[in-house]
Amino acid sequence: MNVLLIQPEYKDTWTSPPLGIGYLAAVLEENGHQVNFMDLTLTPLSEDEFKRLILDTNPDLIGISLMVRALPTVKTLIYHIKQISNIPVVIGGPQPTVEPIFTIKYTQADFAVIGEGERTLIELIQALKGDKNYDKIDGLVFMNNDGTYKINSPREFIKNLDEIPFPAWYLISPLKYKINPALAPIKRTPIAPIITTRGCPYQCSFCGGPLMWRRTFRMRSAKNIVDEIEMLIKNYKIKEIFISDDNFTLVKSHVIDMCKEIIDRKISIFWSCPNGIRIDTVDNEILKWMKKAGCHLLAFGIESGNQEILNRAHKQLDLKRVQEVIKMAKLHKFLTYGFFIIGLPGENLQTIRQTINFAKSLPFDRAWFNILVPYPGTEIFNMFAKDKSYSAIDWANIDATTGMIATGIKYKDLEGRNLVYWQRRALREFYLCKPKVLMSVISHMSLGSIKTLIKTSFFKRLVYRKS
Repeated sequence: MNVLLIQPEYKDTWTSPPLGIGYLAAVLEENGHQVNFMDLTLTPLSEDEFKRLILDTNPDLIGISLMVRALPTVKTLIYHIKQISNIPVVIGGPQPTVEPIFTIKYTQADFAVIGEGERTLIELIQALKGDKNYDKIDGLVFMNNDGTYKINSPREFIKNLDEIPFPAWYLISPLKYKINPALAPIKRTPIAPIITTRGCPYQCSFCGGPLMWRRTFRMRSAKNIVDEIEMLIKNYKIKEIFISDDNFTLVKSHVIDMCKEIIDRKISIFWSCPNGIRIDTVDNEILKWMKKAGCHLLAFGIESGNQEILNRAHKQLDLKRVQEVIKMAKLHKFLTYGFFIIGLPGENLQTIRQTINFAKSLPFDRAWFNILVPYPGTEIFNMFAKDKSYSAIDWANIDATTGMIATGIKYKDLEGRNLVYWQRRALREFYLCKPKVLMSVISHMSLGSIKTLIKTSFFKRLVYRKS
């Protein structure tokens, strides 16, 4: 079967290869199917150009990956597809997983996949080619003949991740993308992201992971991971790796085994963890091995400088441990990055002030302050948005700078626009009150990157002074 996979347009300054689509493409090809891929973030198309793409590729099935803020975009794409053909469309990703019925109705897709899509997609293709009986395909959502929607049983997760082929890197070549998470320093280019684990056992109230992964956790073997790294070095001349896991350091032996494999093979590669790791999974031994194997940057998801706020969010993190681990990381000469969220349940002006002061008190080389994003399916979304109509939410603008505004969520003494002011103030205070940190940010960037940064929301928030 001829399958067209689509990444919808996300208006981001920095871009990254869509690993989920890469894995799907690899599995499809392994099962004898032809795959085409179009990343509309890299190459935006007009309506006519998009329709021409569909006609030219003439697929038997179209798959679209979907995160929450692409909902209106994907709805429009599917509308254009249905104007010119009856090609079945399947959507997958975080948004269909956490809100399957709403998402399939809203976008008018023919099918939606919940959770991991590799095996579900193969079985869907088999059914489309055969008896069109979708009832027994675990992890699939579809419309019955009577117009109602059915959610099939959850699909069992793939236990052995080594069974999955490497992403189809030739389709999502890292050389095509501007890979640079916000302000993360880079040692050498080109860069490629990889995933070494899937899932997370924690249940933070602001994270969609508990629904996406049902609190499971699985790991690739060290050999399998380093085989992919070697392939990326050989085929794409990659010189740095970004670990994109949700919880890379959860299992100590997993990290150390990977580090030993890199060292034993004498691979010269820089790598980092810009996606964030948990403070309470880090100790002196794991830091020693990571540094020896080429890791140079650790980002930590701390979220708040107020312990009660963290407890309400089920973060399961002791702030006293944060100071200890950051100092330990600095002793091993890691660059450190702290992530914080402004607007978690219980937040007020005093707790925001505590978070800013806490971030400034630690020897971070970088810090970022997000505004709470109440993602659908999370405990926080259900808490705040349960009485609101989905149609009232500005889906296209739910991100880490407008989340509270887009959903219309308000606290007693805070609203979305106040949080934008405090985000700007937090960034100003952290970077402008630490000149060495700000100069370090600039020194790690090329002239082209600096020009790009000036155009981004970060720079606007750093210099914007009006409340």
